[in-house]
Amino acid sequence: MCSALVKKGKSKFLKWLNKRGILNIYKDVSDRLDTVGIDRVTFNMFDKNHIERLDVVSRKISDQTFVFTPYKEKLVGKGRGKVPRLISIPTVRDKIVLYAIKMYLEEFFRERISRKLPHDHIREIKSFIGKGTYRDCVVSRFDISNFYGSISHERLMHYVKRKVDDEFFLNLLMQAISNPTVVAGSRKLVGAGRAVEGVPQGLPISNLLADILAWTIDDKMEKICDYYARYVDDVVTMVKAEKALDISMEMDGVVASLGLTLNSDKTRKVCINEFEFLGYRFLGSTVSVRTSSVDKFLSKVASVLCAAQRDLRSGRKFTKNERIAKYDDVVFDVNEMITGAIGYAKKYGWVFYYIEMNDIGALYTMDYAIANIASQFGEMGGYVKGRLKRMVRSYFEARYSVMSGYIHDYRTYKTDEDKLGFLKRVKAVPPSYVPGAGGEVQRLFLQAMRKRLARLDRDVGVIS
Repeated sequence: MCSALVKKGKSKFLKWLNKRGILNIYKDVSDRLDTVGIDRVTFNMFDKNHIERLDVVSRKISDQTFVFTPYKEKLVGKGRGKVPRLISIPTVRDKIVLYAIKMYLEEFFRERISRKLPHDHIREIKSFIGKGTYRDCVVSRFDISNFYGSISHERLMHYVKRKVDDEFFLNLLMQAISNPTVVAGSRKLVGAGRAVEGVPQGLPISNLLADILAWTIDDKMEKICDYYARYVDDVVTMVKAEKALDISMEMDGVVASLGLTLNSDKTRKVCINEFEFLGYRFLGSTVSVRTSSVDKFLSKVASVLCAAQRDLRSGRKFTKNERIAKYDDVVFDVNEMITGAIGYAKKYGWVFYYIEMNDIGALYTMDYAIANIASQFGEMGGYVKGRLKRMVRSYFEARYSVMSGYIHDYRTYKTDEDKLGFLKRVKAVPPSYVPGAGGEVQRLFLQAMRKRLARLDRDVGVIS
C-alpha cells in the first residue's frame, strides 16, 4: 500500500487507470496473461468474471489501497555449474496493473526503449564487418554481472523521477520492484521481506526498467566506439586497436557509476576474425552458430523422441493405430521445432532466431544429426525419420518464402472448427470435447498456441 494518500487530481496515472482504462488494458494484453501466480488463479478463471475482478482493482487503485501479491518463484536452469535464473511470476490481476505501469512509463521514455531483437544486432555487425574497415579493429566482449539483481532502487527511481512527476505512480512502481518473490505454496505471504535492490525478472516492466538505467551506458559508449551493441547484459564493442584499453576503462567506469560490475569471467578482447555474440559465431565472413546452441537444440529433439518412447513402454498395450497416432504426434512436434512457427505478432523458433547465419553447411550437419537421432528409436524412429522436415529448407523458406506453407502458421486457423481441430490435434482437449459458448474455443486456442510458441522460444536458449 502507498505510504501516503495522493490527491487524485495531482496524479495523471490515477485519472488514466479508471474503470474504462483498466478494462481497455485488459483487452489489449489478455493474450499475455496465461501465467499462474501464487494465488493459483488462471487466466480462464479470471476471465469468467473479469468485470467484477477489474472493478475491485480499479476501486483499490482509486482508493490507493492496492497491494501487489508476492510474486511466485520460478527457477530456470542455465546449464551445469551455473546459478539458475530467478523468474518472478505475478498473479493475473497484478500482471494487468504491471502492464499499465509499463504503458505509462513508455510515454516518458520512448527514446530509451530498445526495440532491437538479437538478429537486428547481428545484421548490424555483418554490415559493419562487410564494410572492410573492421580489419584494424579489436572486438571486446563485456557482460554485466547479475544485471537485474544488482540494479539500485535509489538510482533507478532517480532516473524515473527526472521525467515522471506523479507521486502515486512512483509509489506504486517502487512497490512493484520491491515486492518479494516467494516459493509456490509458501505460507509466509503477508509480511514477506521486501527486496531492497534489484528488478525482478519476468515482469512486464523488467526490460523497460533495465533499459532506462542502462541508457547511460549506451549513450556514452555509442559515442566513443566504432561499433557498439548491448542486448540486456551482453555487450560487444569494436574499436581501433590503439583505443581498446581506453574503451575497457570507459566501460568499467560507466558501469561502476550505476552501481554495477562487469563479470570478469565473461569480459575479454577477442579476434575480429573469430568471436561470439548472442549465440552466433563469427568466423571472418562466415556467420555460424555457437556449438552449445546446436547441441542444446539436438538434445531437445532427442527428448521428444525419448518421452514418446517412455509412453509406449509404460506397460499399457497400444493398438497399431494408437502407436501410429503417437508417432504422428512426434512428427508434428519435431517438425514445428525444425521449421519454427508464425504467431499473430512475431515468428518463433531456432531457425528464425538464427536467420542471419550464412553457414549453410552447419544446417546440413544438423539435418544429418536429427536423422541419426531418429534412427536410434527403432520402429518409431523409422516412421518419424521419413516424415521429418529439413533445417536447410526451413532456413531458406524463412528467409525467402515464409508464406509458402512449409512453416507452421497459426494465423491459418481462422474458424472455430479449424481451431478446435488443432486443439484436438495437440491433445489440448479430449476427442469428445464439445465447446461452450462465449468464445471458449478462441480462448483455448490462444492458450495452447502460446504454450507451444513459448516452448519454441525456450528451445533457442542462447542468452546467458
